[in-house]
Amino acid sequence: MSVQAIQILCVEDNPGDAFIIQAMLEKIEVPTIEFTHVERLDDAFKILAQRPVDAVLLDLSLPDSYGIETVQAIQTQYPSLPTIILTGTDDENLAVQALHEGAQDYLVKEQVSDYILHKAIRYAIERKKIELELKQRTAELEQTNQTLEQRTAQLEFANQELEAFNYAVSHDLVNPLTIILGSTSLISFQYDEQLNQQLHKHITEITKAAEHIHQLIDDLLRLSKISRSDIQVEQVDLSYLSQQIFVNLQHRDPNRNVEVSIHPKLVAQGDANLLNIALENLLENAWKYTGKHRHARIEFGNIDDITTVPLPFKSLPIGHSIFFIRDNGAGFDMTKAHNLFKPFQRLHKTQDFQGNGIGLATVQRIIQRHEGEIWAEASIGDGATFYFTLPNPQ
Repeated sequence: MSVQAIQILCVEDNPGDAFIIQAMLEKIEVPTIEFTHVERLDDAFKILAQRPVDAVLLDLSLPDSYGIETVQAIQTQYPSLPTIILTGTDDENLAVQALHEGAQDYLVKEQVSDYILHKAIRYAIERKKIELELKQRTAELEQTNQTLEQRTAQLEFANQELEAFNYAVSHDLVNPLTIILGSTSLISFQYDEQLNQQLHKHITEITKAAEHIHQLIDDLLRLSKISRSDIQVEQVDLSYLSQQIFVNLQHRDPNRNVEVSIHPKLVAQGDANLLNIALENLLENAWKYTGKHRHARIEFGNIDDITTVPLPFKSLPIGHSIFFIRDNGAGFDMTKAHNLFKPFQRLHKTQDFQGNGIGLATVQRIIQRHEGEIWAEASIGDGATFYFTLPNPQ
């Protein structure tokens, strides 16, 4: 494969020096050097305006330009052009100035050999290439930072709007519902004997509807708060949390006979309060959907061999464990599983199982905030298993 020739522009007012420079470069066979010589800076600008040049060899004593101004003139108009000073002036201060103005190298004619000159040209081209790439990447990073700052500002504004909305919901909507509930309760208490069966039914329906809306608002506010709250990371004993949750469930529903199995020493790294909320929702779901099963079973554990679990991702993140909550309850149709974690999307009829479709959406937000994943496997009538990943204790 042929190597592309390097285009060199030599700006040198002494033809003898230019001849020597060209002869030095011709000693290097690969890559080929195409050498162009001009004696004035103005002529150099004409060449540069007509065609690209890979590097320029620049004398600082020209008929139309002298000293550091020559470097400044070249770099001002062609800042991306690799420039090598090749002069008879051995002046360290001038060399430092030239490099500061953008020159890639400073060579003294009497000290230059063909090897040194060729190496200086190649290094100058590569250094300028790297410099331009760094500038481009820096510009891209600055643009990215600006974009991130804009998005951060937009998110802050959105959070402020959400706070205002939450305030409006919690006050402007909850207060009227509280009045409705209080009024229906007062009517039932004070006028109980004067109300016929039909009116009692209407008041009961109003009360249930208002309570449902109230609960829905509470759940939405809770979901919103979970998405924005700070996470306090610590080692969390999931086995202990789940045991306390089952104690409360059994206390609320003492007539239920449920076989509960909690694996010991289930621990994770995360926010204890948020993980408790996630477990509450998952275990309460398992409790609810096994309600019609004569021999209900609920199991909470972890997976030792991940090859036994159908993963929705390529591999388990390093430092994470898979936990599961399994029940033998109603299960669900896996063709509808894509709606499982969407707010207000329920896979069962309300008359069969009460709920508003917020619980699993809340769980997913919590797991995602812990950089985890959650998914489920189920079949109708044969129960469901919810899998989720959490970071291991540090």
